Amino acid sequence: MTQRLPLVAAQPGIWMAEKLSDLPSAWSVAHYVELNGELDAALLAKAVAVGMQQADTLRMRFTEENGEVWQWIDPEHTFGEPPIADLRDQPDPHHAALALMQADLRQNLRADSGKPLAFHQLIRIDDTRWYWYQRYHHLLVDGFSFPAITRQIAAIYHAWQSDAPTPESPFTPFADVVEEYQRYRQSEAWQRDGAFWAQQRRELPPPASISAAPLPGRSASAGILRMKLSAPAGRFANWRRTCLRYRERI
Repeated sequence: MTQRLPLVAAQPGIWMAEKLSDLPSAWSVAHYVELNGELDAALLAKAVAVGMQQADTLRMRFTEENGEVWQWIDPEHTFGEPPIADLRDQPDPHHAALALMQADLRQNLRADSGKPLAFHQLIRIDDTRWYWYQRYHHLLVDGFSFPAITRQIAAIYHAWQSDAPTPESPFTPFADVVEEYQRYRQSEAWQRDGAFWAQQRRELPPPASISAAPLPGRSASAGILRMKLSAPAGRFANWRRTCLRYRERI
């Protein structure tokens, strides 16, 4: 076992919430990216394996001893290439792909389940249309690191397409993140920030809702929700120019 690290930031709350939940995958986060156009699936699968290996948090393991929870990086764990499913012969490839994702999320994916806490799959639903499914336990990633890993894998894939070298990992070692968080907890800034947000919370109005039903307190399922928006061509062009200016992809 490598260096044991404490849970930090939102991790203790996630661990406790999962212990109290009766849902097998309540704290798994997943989405899929739709890829349109020609795709070298074998190359992308290799990029997925390399990109995931660059983020050491995805190799995290967890244990509880005498009421204390610890985490450590498994130095021997390596990510294989994700499975590739070809659903073009299905009557409804789109819904068949969603069924694959739902089946994955219906597993027992708790942190102590022994199941992989990070999983990718490439799903082909048409000659030039793919779904790139990604699922992680929330103890491993947050809303910032999830898309950051996706961007790094895409960067590796694009580099290899042009025979460029593999981009170096942009990710900070997780042990450094823990050390920085612990320094922050012991600083005056922690006390100052806590007082500020406590005051902000006291001044918040009651939450607004268009539903008369009470908030259930927990998700009833791990169903995948998708919202689709259409934008006028001119506005989309402006967004695209802005993204290109800041080297983002759209």
